Amino acid sequence: MAEPAEVVRDGRWSTLRPRILTAAIGTPLVIGIVWVGSWPLWALTWAMALVGSAEFSRMLKKRELDLPFWGIGSLTAGVLLDSLLHWPLWPVLLALFFLAAIYGLGGSDNQRGFITGESALFGAIYIGGLMSYLIRLRDLPHGFFIVFFVLAVVWLNDAGAYFIGRRFGRHQLLPRVSPGKTWEGSLGGLVCGLVVALVYAFIVGESLTTGLVAGLVVSVAGQMGDLVESNLKRFVGVKDSGGVLPGHGGVLDRLDSALFALPAAYYFLKGMGLA
Repeated sequence: MAEPAEVVRDGRWSTLRPRILTAAIGTPLVIGIVWVGSWPLWALTWAMALVGSAEFSRMLKKRELDLPFWGIGSLTAGVLLDSLLHWPLWPVLLALFFLAAIYGLGGSDNQRGFITGESALFGAIYIGGLMSYLIRLRDLPHGFFIVFFVLAVVWLNDAGAYFIGRRFGRHQLLPRVSPGKTWEGSLGGLVCGLVVALVYAFIVGESLTTGLVAGLVVSVAGQMGDLVESNLKRFVGVKDSGGVLPGHGGVLDRLDSALFALPAAYYFLKGMGLA
């Protein structure tokens, strides 16, 4: 028997309410810290990376991979120091590789030890390495406006995909990875991201073509990041990476799209000679 419309609406609101409240509080806070930049931004990035590392560690335990927080946290912190101290990136990654390989020697058996070591390296680059581009983008000329652009495109892309997918979604995008995502939602999110990019480009006086291409790069990268994190959660068998953000899950759930969009935007700007 179909549920009464008011019950369905109440159920949706009870689901959306914590999501909206968290966004209403967290969004101005993050934007404010990005505006200030300097050590407050680095402290926020460090905190998010460490919480994300803890979530990553807990998720891997679902597959009986013993990757303690201190292990992944220390490797993640090492990658973040690169963006703060402006060390050459390749020696840092090489050091991480050796540390992860040595760490893998401590597994209970050869296969599990190797997989654990590789997981530590992946986690450090995935969380610390990608998150460091928040700092790198902010350090560019007009960095605040660049970061704001990326986050605005990503957030509207996510929101558009969520609401349009729920309303019009019929064809699954990648059911093996995320059964709830649809082509309709993906395309709807992409359109929302592109609209934001064009409006932003018009407001700041940038070429609409540049805004369109930048929006496309950021939107597509963001959706790829979302799918990668969904694949990770599917692998370990969890719905959310954590529960620190009511309505959104964990830090990795909230930042999955931005983790891919931030470096994509950084190298797009570098490649186009815009930064």
